[in-house]
Amino acid sequence: MSRPRGSVEARLVQHTDRSGGPEACWPWTGARNHDGYGIIQMPTGTSGGRSARAHRVAWAIANGREPVGTINHTCDNPPCCNPSHLYDGNMADNVRDREQRGRANRDGLKLSPEARKR
Repeated sequence: MSRPRGSVEARLVQHTDRSGGPEACWPWTGARNHDGYGIIQMPTGTSGGRSARAHRVAWAIANGREPVGTINHTCDNPPCCNPSHLYDGNMADNVRDREQRGRANRDGLKLSPEARKR
């Protein structure tokens, strides 16, 4: 595994499309996981790095601390890294949000490719 180049903050800016302005979603333009969430490499000493979800890193940098729980999106857009669209919640918040937005996974199926691209 190659070492990540540049600071985490610099790579976050480099791979986040902020062209829509401060109120818009800032989609992650780098690698994504199977659920559509952005993935960023985090340094772990001299052995390379570990993967983290980009929206969690964006929230942590904006808030100056690690999240306590899950980082949920108010925009319901998995690749979004705009800190104003993210909040530190818990799994109950996440499940409630999914239910209210009609995204509950009742059949055990993964999100469609169209839903992951948003």
